[in-house]
Amino acid sequence: MRKWVLWLIVLALVIAVVFAFAADTDEMAVVKKPVPSDLELVPGTYELVWDSELDCSAAVYSSTSQQIVPMIKSLPELVSKQPKMIGFPFDGQYLLAVLDESKGSGEGYDTAYIDTNRDGDLSDEKALKWDTSGGECYQEYTPWTQVRIHCGEHPAATAKVRLLVYSDGLRHFSVRPERTGTWRGKIDSNKGKVEIAVVDGNSNGAYNDNLLVNDGFNITYASYDYLLIDCNLFGRVITDQTSPHYIALCNVISVAGRLYSVEVSRAGDKVTISPYTKPAGRLVTSISEVCGTKACIRNISTISKAGYFDLRDPSAKGVMLPAGQHKVDRCDLEIIRQGAEPLKITGRIDSQLDISPDKDFVLKLGGDVSVAINPELEELILNSGKRKSVDLVIRIGDKVIIQAIDDQRIGSEPKVKFFDDQGKMVHMTTAGYT
Repeated sequence: MRKWVLWLIVLALVIAVVFAFAADTDEMAVVKKPVPSDLELVPGTYELVWDSELDCSAAVYSSTSQQIVPMIKSLPELVSKQPKMIGFPFDGQYLLAVLDESKGSGEGYDTAYIDTNRDGDLSDEKALKWDTSGGECYQEYTPWTQVRIHCGEHPAATAKVRLLVYSDGLRHFSVRPERTGTWRGKIDSNKGKVEIAVVDGNSNGAYNDNLLVNDGFNITYASYDYLLIDCNLFGRVITDQTSPHYIALCNVISVAGRLYSVEVSRAGDKVTISPYTKPAGRLVTSISEVCGTKACIRNISTISKAGYFDLRDPSAKGVMLPAGQHKVDRCDLEIIRQGAEPLKITGRIDSQLDISPDKDFVLKLGGDVSVAINPELEELILNSGKRKSVDLVIRIGDKVIIQAIDDQRIGSEPKVKFFDDQGKMVHMTTAGYT
């Protein structure tokens, strides 16, 4: 092989790595950039345009169905005697695909055909392959391919799709689509133009499905759509779910501590923003030391009948919330450590917040850490040879129940140590508590 060909291959690999690193860097940078507390959106109706390139995979719920065989009119010439015919909810209709084993039945799936023109005929589609040379256990992508999308009054709209294929080499084999394409535009603010996008999060073809909350303050996840608003003036929207741009679509949303009413057209090409005029109160948060160590509140997410409110870096001045009962779905704290990264704590608060119109609700957090086993019971009896459910509850003060420390979940496999009357450890176990 000529040297210049080798150099081209090396250059292509370097460019691919640079772009991948840049994407990861963007996601980290947007999370760290704070939202200006004085940002205000300008009310109005804004028209959006279809952007076929915006990767919205992280904001789109995907599932698969194998009950789509009648929809497939024709197949390509397949090698496998057991091809997998699957469909993905995409735009109110299914995106059809078939998986083949190019090396023969039982040799492993390594090829996909996607119905890019959405006519049900896969016989004219190009084979998309992924690398299985590493063995039976792998996680690979097919190349991106352009597909037609059913997009309201815009029949010429397109998007790009690739498949993420996973195999553990044993029983688990899964295929998940990733996609580009959504409605994108600019809205006005007191800081200038701000980018906005709407995402069909549940893939049903409509872009105006609001998040709904039942009487028990529970949400049916993957049933609603999303707004992406560049509220920290990053320069463009980032679709990763950890991004502050990521907002569940509700009739009322919170941006920079202010409330707005929002309406999105079913087609997704228009968004109307107006001031929230119903009764509202202010949530004021503060935190004392945790076990004598300085701490801060990074995020509080609340659920009410009005919607879901992700309050990032809530300031001492407070943030506005619709009046009524709110449940704290998530609370993110950081414990400051000298010479090290902050210790991240994720928890929940069981008590509800009663937000009254035109009044402040003060939420004070902090205190010492306590641990309890099955705190709802007066006594816990462990009988030899019998199973007993053990619930380990770790609290900060009297409000926060810890669910994760530095993103490591608590409760699945905690270590439990048993001591005798003299304080000597006699046994340590995990999970089964034998």
